[in-house]
Amino acid sequence: MHRLDPGQRRRPQVLTAIELRSHVTELEPYRDIIEQGLFELFGFLGSSGYEVTFCNGRGVTTLTLSTTSKGYLPSLECPGSLWIEEAEGTNGIGTCLWEEKPISIYREQHFLKQYAGNSCAAAPLHSATGEVLGVFNIATRSASMSAGAHQVAFNVLVRMTAEIEQRLFRYHYKDLCLIEMLVSPGRLAFVATHDEGTVVAGDRHAQELLGLPNPRLEGKSIWQFFDRNRTLLQPLGTEAVTLFRTGSGARIKSRAIFPVRASRPVGVSDVAPKESRPLPPQREEGGLTLEEIAGRDPGMRRNVDLLRQTCDTSLPVLLLGETGTGKDVLARAIHTASARAARPFVAINCAAIPETLIDSELFGYLGGAFTGAKREGRRGRIADADRGTLFLDEIGDMPPGLQTRLLRFLENSEITPIGGGKVSHLDVKVIAATNVSIVRAIKEGRFRADLYYRLAGVAISLPPLCERSDFESVVSLVLRQLRRFPLLSLPDATIAKLRAHSWPGNIRELRNVLTRAACIASDGVMRPEHVFFDLEMNAGVASGEVDNQISSQHALATSSRERERALIISVLQKNENDVVAAAHALKVSRATLYRRLKELQISPGRARRIRIEP
Repeated sequence: MHRLDPGQRRRPQVLTAIELRSHVTELEPYRDIIEQGLFELFGFLGSSGYEVTFCNGRGVTTLTLSTTSKGYLPSLECPGSLWIEEAEGTNGIGTCLWEEKPISIYREQHFLKQYAGNSCAAAPLHSATGEVLGVFNIATRSASMSAGAHQVAFNVLVRMTAEIEQRLFRYHYKDLCLIEMLVSPGRLAFVATHDEGTVVAGDRHAQELLGLPNPRLEGKSIWQFFDRNRTLLQPLGTEAVTLFRTGSGARIKSRAIFPVRASRPVGVSDVAPKESRPLPPQREEGGLTLEEIAGRDPGMRRNVDLLRQTCDTSLPVLLLGETGTGKDVLARAIHTASARAARPFVAINCAAIPETLIDSELFGYLGGAFTGAKREGRRGRIADADRGTLFLDEIGDMPPGLQTRLLRFLENSEITPIGGGKVSHLDVKVIAATNVSIVRAIKEGRFRADLYYRLAGVAISLPPLCERSDFESVVSLVLRQLRRFPLLSLPDATIAKLRAHSWPGNIRELRNVLTRAACIASDGVMRPEHVFFDLEMNAGVASGEVDNQISSQHALATSSRERERALIISVLQKNENDVVAAAHALKVSRATLYRRLKELQISPGRARRIRIEP
């Protein structure tokens, strides 16, 4: 159809930074939701060697995350690269957009031979009103990625994209009453109604459940589909009720989520004492409280006590900890517990925004400030957080030039958009987070010492999962967060298998493992055979069979036990007990190396722990 030569060899077209900027700004106002979904997908699949990208409806790669330490994928899917089927043949992004449905392309299924070593999958993301906003795409060049393992990754992608679509739906109709219905184990549907039950719209699952598309649903009463139950639409009720489908009598567990009607009067200070707040803190849907995050671990409880005492002060907060320890979740909980809870929470990942765009993204620009700028200009993300909370994730990876501008803002709370114009004075609570050693970054000249001291008004170190004393509580908490998999249960044997793992990826890895297992556990019971820790090493996972043997392609598996132990100790010593660096040198995943350390009874010490010198 597209008259392509399967043997052609050329790189995809890449847009200029100015052209890309216009595509990125088109994602507003859903940018935060899409970015959060991108990072969750990367958390689920990045450790298995997948690059995760989001492309808009025209096939332009706008956001991308990759596991650079494994080097599985050449930098083809860089920001601005164009992946339409007309130019690149059968591929995840282009074919998904062409057919408007989830697509999995495994190796030689690509039309162009130059991509025959790639495995990719893509799922379309629909807006609340039904149009395709773009696609989430995962891709890898890992030679050891089996077709079965890739299928499991595809299942995770489809499930996650459906969840992100529901977030878009809930955001779009946040000013209406949302009725959440449990259609089946692991499947939720949402209907937006007026308070008296008049339907405005339903998401795709709700349209399927009710048997009507949105144009025919609008204006109908919810009680045309269910036997009337007055308890459901009582604003003070939060518990789920059982609705009975009219005609069939099918039981649907449901609850109503009402919008917050009140607003804070203009001029009321966001740092007022808690007793005089116009609004109580509003807990984000699916979010966690400080108390829940603390659990029963003594160290975390001390952290939370300190945060409670300082959350309503102007002191910046710096969250330190290994990747996956829950810094972003804690940042949102701090915001929710503060007097700023009814104000914006703006999260920015300093490592995700292309360096050519980050200056205008943070500080905004005037109309006509540069070629391709929007005529009306653009408020920066920092200004969006005025009177609220600004969360700077991965602050340790911020480019040095931007560190200077950020330091200036922290010192005087003023910003000037690109192109000049009026200086804006902002009232912003700043929370920053990083998983790198700030001390090492300062010594190497990658991070400004004065910026660190400005950010570390309150420095909190989060313990790794393996050091927490309340492991089972953390598992229960993560399970409650998996709202797209309700009614999951874990036998004791499954808990024992989870407890025996070393968890190098911490709570994020735990969430990923539970999510992948839930994709396989279709009956709502997560058994030990559903749990695996390294996606690409398990060829039989699609059928629930787990192969726990290490890939024969790795050097570690071909060595004798004694030689292997000596090799690992030697590499660890050369890398100063840095497990991540050692795994990279050995060309194995970090999870694989942690398993071998445990099996060979090697203790690397507190490798990769964050250490802040006084």
